[in-house]
Amino acid sequence: MINIPTARFTEWQRSLASQNRRREEESIAEMIRERQSVLVGAMSQGPNALATYLRSVLHIPNTGLEELPPLPRELSAPEASEPPPELESELYNAWATLTPKEASQPAFWTICHIRWREEGTLGNDPIETFTDRRVTDTDAQTRDLLRHLGGIYVRGNVSVFSDCPLARAWWRRRFAVSAAEPYTRSSQC
Repeated sequence: MINIPTARFTEWQRSLASQNRRREEESIAEMIRERQSVLVGAMSQGPNALATYLRSVLHIPNTGLEELPPLPRELSAPEASEPPPELESELYNAWATLTPKEASQPAFWTICHIRWREEGTLGNDPIETFTDRRVTDTDAQTRDLLRHLGGIYVRGNVSVFSDCPLARAWWRRRFAVSAAEPYTRSSQC
């Protein structure tokens, strides 16, 4: 499985979104705005441009992504943003080999998103999938993308349970199956 060092991933995210925008030196704020502009530009050019950008900045090799869990089918932007319960079940079943250790890592989900973008199974418009189209502020678009890819590290710990919709879908189903397990065992006796 491809692994991004956590320090590299965290540093990349922090280079795109500051912790305290009001107290930041102007030179640092300008560098962040420039990086955000490049990221939003890649998003606006489509799924392949976004995947290429992510591969480049995260140093992801051109091979190995086939080991990652595939999407069971093409998802629409609304499904990817807010998976319905039926899709949660479908994703969980399709990703049966996924371990909680892998699923708890924001970088893991980001790499999965690269695969899905390149395969074309996550829609054709990253902006529609990952951000609110009405928002044109590059800082807001950047933060939305980081959240949806796997979670955002800007203010400390991040949770794939709340930030990344597809990770959240897997975890919700996993928790439901786990919670139901004692009851299904006792009914079989």
